[in-house]
Amino acid sequence: MITCYVRYVIDPKKIKEFEEYAKMWIPLVAKFGGQHNGYFLPSEGANNIALALFTFES
Repeated sequence: MITCYVRYVIDPKKIKEFEEYAKMWIPLVAKFGGQHNGYFLPSEGANNIALALFTFES
């Protein structure tokens, strides 16, 4: 199994645009046989960082 980790730096003025972009990845990952494990935002520290995890069978 391979898990991909993607780190995003988000423009705080473009949260809505990032949300639209992020939602597009979920069906795309599934289309290619992967599983989207979610988006994560830190609860402490920088508020402009998001993480995404998705997994594919090796």
